Amino acid sequence: MRRKKTPEGYIKFAIMEYLAARKIFFLRVNSGAILGAREGRTWCVRLAPVGTPDILVLLPKLDGRQRVIETIPVWIETKAGKNVQTPSQIEFQRDVESRGHAYIVAHSIDEAKEFIEGL
Repeated sequence: MRRKKTPEGYIKFAIMEYLAARKIFFLRVNSGAILGAREGRTWCVRLAPVGTPDILVLLPKLDGRQRVIETIPVWIETKAGKNVQTPSQIEFQRDVESRGHAYIVAHSIDEAKEFIEGL
């Protein structure tokens, strides 16, 4: 059974469509864990660490001849409405920014586009 898409889900989808249309490499990242049970046995699948953003973009910076001279890791956390980052998301942001990565909390596709195009 498919879950209904959340408002944040629509933002994520729009951002991923934009990145795909521009042929920019990205990964949709799931964090936390999935727990399940079947035939009396339980199982757990660990995903990315809690606090990891929704999307990782590897943004190429090109020279005048359109050759990649640098790749910038860009982390995108999507939020809808008045939703804010969790403490673990804030901690993750501080960590990756201290390593020179770019990070944005995007409340819309337009925010994400403007951020990416400004790098």
